[in-house]
Amino acid sequence: THKRAHARGHALTHTHIHAHTYTHTNPSTYTHGHTHVHTHTYAHAYAHTLTHTHSCTGTRTTLSPSQLLACLCFSVETAAR
Repeated sequence: THKRAHARGHALTHTHIHAHTYTHTNPSTYTHGHTHVHTHTYAHAYAHTLTHTHSCTGTRTTLSPSQLLACLCFSVETAAR
């Protein structure tokens, strides 16, 4: 039970990261000041996404179709690097 609660809290963190990734896909809303913060978060989420790929799929129901596409593309692109 404690493990499930921890996994839920972990999924929330990943959802926040994916939201940043979705903003990254749109250059129009991608501010220059945000770029510096996002780059640091992106590098930290890079290793996390590879190990917790299931977290992304677990939050699929919460994401919209467009965000889901950005999330999946992010997972594939990260794995390719």
